[in-house]
Amino acid sequence: MQYNYDVQKLYLEMMLNDHDSFIRCQSIFNPTLFDKKLQPSAKFILDYVLNYNTMPTTYIVNANTNESFTQLPTNRTPRLATARLRIVYSS
Repeated sequence: MQYNYDVQKLYLEMMLNDHDSFIRCQSIFNPTLFDKKLQPSAKFILDYVLNYNTMPTTYIVNANTNESFTQLPTNRTPRLATARLRIVYSS
């Protein structure tokens, strides 16, 4: 599996919509490892969490970056995130 821009953006969207996903990978979360276009957003998310001890909303990230992250349906996010994280950790 290639971790192109779209896949990386999806991972960030999952983290924004399911805070447990971010908590699980926070210790290895490194904004410089994301696609160049996503690095400012990833850095903003990490800085926000470190400064405010909470995840920013999708709206806050969109307002402060040049990306347009999607608010995922809350009833699907945990299942989707768990499935995606299994793929990442098994690779």
